[in-house]
Amino acid sequence: MEMLSIVRELSLQASFPRQVVEQLFNEADIDGDGKISFEGMNI
Repeated sequence: MEMLSIVRELSLQASFPRQVVEQLFNEADIDGDGKISFEGMNI
């Protein structure tokens, strides 16, 4: 998963364990296409 490799590359594993990254990604992948969806988000 690309998100996990980004976390590893930035050395954020201690702050963001794998389970946390996967949960955040799954919540952001609204339509289930494997990509983060920004539609309907107030940024």
